[in-house]
Amino acid sequence: RISVRRLSSLIYNGSGPFPFGNVASGSTSAPVEFTIENTGGSTLTVSAVEITGTDDADFQHDFGGSTDVAPGSTINFNVTFVPVTATLGGRNAQISITHNDSSSTGNPFIIKLTGNVTDDVPEINIKDNLNSTILVGGLKNFGNVTEGFNTSVTFTIENLGASDLTIT
Repeated sequence: RISVRRLSSLIYNGSGPFPFGNVASGSTSAPVEFTIENTGGSTLTVSAVEITGTDDADFQHDFGGSTDVAPGSTINFNVTFVPVTATLGGRNAQISITHNDSSSTGNPFIIKLTGNVTDDVPEINIKDNLNSTILVGGLKNFGNVTEGFNTSVTFTIENLGASDLTIT
């Protein structure tokens, strides 16, 4: 059975959009990693991962081709936003994951994507202590913490843009 996650968050078929934020013309976003897990009892075949939709040329993935996923196993792939034209504004596409899970709610499994092409601007990027990018609206799981104890996570703020980033 196919299950797709982004970090620890379960993704539902047709969900999103997953925002890549602002990317200056001629630049590339940070990669976003997705995980496909086989939660069923037989082999899951992922026959294709494709970027489709209106602005499909502006998004790229690194899925290598048809792959069998054993029960309880996972595979990962990354998607980046790489605008191919200098035209400013929003871009929309989707990831289409073709698979052999007949019990799934849909085939292909769809994840919507968005990005925005901008002039050279500051772009904030926040990473956690595992060097994982926290997406806009994303969550950070601090795990189980016993009452009376604490835990901490160090976040790193980066400017991926071409002009100064001001934090107030």
